[in-house]
Amino acid sequence: MLIISYVYGATFNSQAIMDWAHSHNIVVVEDMAESFKGNKATGNLDADFSLFSFGTIKTCTAFGGSIMVIRNDIKKYK
Repeated sequence: MLIISYVYGATFNSQAIMDWAHSHNIVVVEDMAESFKGNKATGNLDADFSLFSFGTIKTCTAFGGSIMVIRNDIKKYK
């Protein structure tokens, strides 16, 4: 498993990392906890999981809670 974390909301183009990881059958998790920017925040659509949290210190807070987006069938990894 490879975890990409965007610290302080600073995102970057992670496509090359995603492509490399998937070519080696590595599951990719995106930690988008500090990068949520409203309804249009989707993360990289090639990530297997994207994690969003809404704690009190987040820029888009709900005073707690989180969302995990699962995109791909992880059974394909062996």
